[in-house]
Amino acid sequence: MFYVIAAGINNKVPYRSHEYPMEERDALYNVLVRGAFLVMKYSLQLMLESGGRAIVNTGSIGAFRATPVSTAYCSAKGAIRMMTTNVAAWYVKDNIRINSVCPGIFDTAILNGLLQEQIKELSAQVAMGYIGKPIDMAYLTLFLASDESKYITGQSRLIDG
Repeated sequence: MFYVIAAGINNKVPYRSHEYPMEERDALYNVLVRGAFLVMKYSLQLMLESGGRAIVNTGSIGAFRATPVSTAYCSAKGAIRMMTTNVAAWYVKDNIRINSVCPGIFDTAILNGLLQEQIKELSAQVAMGYIGKPIDMAYLTLFLASDESKYITGQSRLIDG
């Protein structure tokens, strides 16, 4: 048995870094980075007691590619990427594997409210020509959580079509 826990937040306004309100930046970091850390912190204790397992964090393509209007988001996802790699190195001897999935553009609630034309523009940015479905990310997450990926740890896997 395993659990999938993911929380997301993004800036609503495309702030430039010098204009970014610290309260909003801190809220974003609290959900993304602190949230991922706390899930790992408490999961690791249970895993140490039970002989190990796997953790799959939710990263983002933003950990690999800069987006000018998303400095806080991209840096938070970069922090999750490095935290995944670092914590995996600490716990590999405890039979605990830690990886992350890093989605590109996916059909999730964050796209709600976009016009059909905007959806077409986003789809055109994807090499495969369409926006990913949540099930696509679920398959990668299941693989990384399963014993079929027992030789993979500390990795952040892009899933971006």
